[in-house]
Amino acid sequence: MEGKYILARYLLLGLILAIASWQDLRYRRIFWPLPAAGIFLAGAGNLLMGKLTVWEVGGGLLLGLLLILVSILSRNAIGMGDALLVALLGTALGFGEALLIFWFASLAAAGLGLFAWRMGRGKERGNRLRNYALPFAPVLSLTGLVIEVFCRILPGLLS
Repeated sequence: MEGKYILARYLLLGLILAIASWQDLRYRRIFWPLPAAGIFLAGAGNLLMGKLTVWEVGGGLLLGLLLILVSILSRNAIGMGDALLVALLGTALGFGEALLIFWFASLAAAGLGLFAWRMGRGKERGNRLRNYALPFAPVLSLTGLVIEVFCRILPGLLS
C-alpha cells in the first residue's frame, strides 16, 4: 500500500506540474484550480497516510502563501500560479524540500535569464528580449524533478 501511495503522489504531482508548465509556456499564466486541487489532495493524502507531519505540510503551505503575498505586493513580479505551485510542492514534499526546490529553481531561472541576456546583446535581439518574462513553472518543475531523482529516488534504488 505504501509503494502505491508514493507512486500515486509522484504521478499526481508530475501531472499537475507538467500541465502547469505547458499552461505557463502557452498562455503565460497558470489556471489556479489545478494546483489548488493538488494542494488539497497532496496535503490530505500526506496527513492521512502519515508521510509528513502537520508542521511539514503546514510549513510548505505557508511558504506558498508567503509567495502569494509577495506576488500581491510586487504586482505579480512573481506570478500567483508560481506561488500556488510552490505551495503544491510544499504540501506534497514538505517545507524543507519545497524551499530547496524553490531556491535552486530561482538560481536556474537567473542563470537562464543571464544566458538570454547575453545571447540578445545585439540591437535587434536585445530589444525583443528586453520585456520578455521568463516562464517560471517549467524551471520549477524541472528543478523539482532533478532534486527528487537525485535526493530520494536514486538513493532508494542504489541502497
